[in-house]
Amino acid sequence: MHKEKINIEDFKELVDSRKKSKDEKNADSLALLNARRESFENSNSADQMVMHLYRLKLMLEEEAKTEELTSKFHTYSSTYVDLLYKTRKSFASDIGFSETQVSLILSGRRPATEEFVSKIRTHSSKIYQKINIDFNSLNWFTVYHLDKMHDYLNTHKKDKVSLKNINNIIMLYDVK
Repeated sequence: MHKEKINIEDFKELVDSRKKSKDEKNADSLALLNARRESFENSNSADQMVMHLYRLKLMLEEEAKTEELTSKFHTYSSTYVDLLYKTRKSFASDIGFSETQVSLILSGRRPATEEFVSKIRTHSSKIYQKINIDFNSLNWFTVYHLDKMHDYLNTHKKDKVSLKNINNIIMLYDVK
């Protein structure tokens, strides 16, 4: 089909949603939601896992772009592990950590270490590569450091922070 044979007016209603009423827009949204739900329910467990991993990837990317932390690091890491493994013990043995360490980190009762983040980064890189999804595994470190920074700021809010106090602290580091 050549450009001169296409009448753009025939397609404007399909593209321009401003011409639709509010009820039509709501009906379209509901139809799309139902189609997505039906597609998800009709897919096999492997496809569902890929969809969940893709969703996790998008959430990590979004979290890495923002300065304000939406969810803690352990939320993302526990979601990742629980998607792939029936038990956290299996994941712990795969990455060379003790079961107790992994359990405490994934539950949020102990902060993650850089070694743990490095292990989950390597692990996720391999998984996403196998399912052919482009994944920036450095987002794990970004979310980890955002989480650490958020915790630090929340625990030190109680301390009075003033320019004078900050300058006094800086003077302690000034070596002449």
